[in-house]
Amino acid sequence: MSVDESLLDDPGAVLAADRSELLRFVATSGAQVREAMTRADEAGVARLAEDGRPRSVVVAAAGASRHVGSVLEAVAGASCPVPVLRADGFALPGWVGPLDLVVAVGGATPPEETWALADESARRGCRLLVVAPPEGPLAEAARRARGVHVPVHRSGRPSRADLWARAVPLLLAADALGLASVPMDALERAADRLDRTAERCGPAVDPLDNPAKSLALQLIDALPLLWASGDVAAMPARRFADRIAVDAGLPAVADELPAAGHAAAALLDGSLRPDEDDFFRDRVEEGGVGRPRVVVVRDAEEDPRVALRREQLAQIAADGGVAWSEVVATPGHPVERLAELVSVTDFAATYLALVHGTDPSRRSTVNELDDRTRRR
Repeated sequence: MSVDESLLDDPGAVLAADRSELLRFVATSGAQVREAMTRADEAGVARLAEDGRPRSVVVAAAGASRHVGSVLEAVAGASCPVPVLRADGFALPGWVGPLDLVVAVGGATPPEETWALADESARRGCRLLVVAPPEGPLAEAARRARGVHVPVHRSGRPSRADLWARAVPLLLAADALGLASVPMDALERAADRLDRTAERCGPAVDPLDNPAKSLALQLIDALPLLWASGDVAAMPARRFADRIAVDAGLPAVADELPAAGHAAAALLDGSLRPDEDDFFRDRVEEGGVGRPRVVVVRDAEEDPRVALRREQLAQIAADGGVAWSEVVATPGHPVERLAELVSVTDFAATYLALVHGTDPSRRSTVNELDDRTRRR
């Protein structure tokens, strides 16, 4: 695998290498939020409140949509008055029924498990919210259940660039049901923050002033240890690991503080710890697993005890010569902070793929798995 660090110094070369136009899709995430707000309103998401608050919310979303439920968990936080369950198997829990809201999210040909859960929820008489293209098995399930269907028009976007089109309707539904406070103006501010982050992280900005390019360069020969600090940070950290895998074809490990504390500390002193000869080693030429680099995906609001754990781990990393980076959200509504962290890490994953000479649109093994699943 060839690595060209100088690529990020040349905006024209970056755009030429990005044949899938992922950078453009990430840069227009703010517009995607605004479009999703309009479509959700037109689809009548607010009428979900007519039947009162559900007993629980079950989110059926797999594949490229699998982080949608985590968006709601992050924004609602621990104060959400009902449990939010992410269902990623082929069957609903036995207790799910008419008192519960099932949210099915997917594309024109959704993963088999998402379709199975939507179909089962319709048969059980569950309340159903579908976020999917106008036609397809999920749209049909919404019609049978007389549920609310928010249409998603991808406009050429790859599925993994559709996060906001799929998550915003769920956030507006949560606001209407009193599960979380996500008013329209908070989503507008989130869209504005996505626009501003795109300006900071775009191809035309020099790596020294571009947090996403800088992070990508730091991860070139590293094994990223992505640690979330703060409730809003967990979803962006796990999505960042997925994007590194799917876009760049590289491994990354994601976990959350403080739960990751002991395992995280062990990784800082394990067999991958840098040795005295590491400075002179060209790991790109040698191949193999890179040395660990901690990337803390950090919320602007942290529990003081979690912040202390992070500081303790930072000292251990420094003592052991383990590199440390942070992506930090600026203050604001939870959806604003979440949007900023997602945007910076989405840009960074794409830049990392391009520097490695990888076309993010070429996912042959992922496409093969999808094809095999559909042929069943």
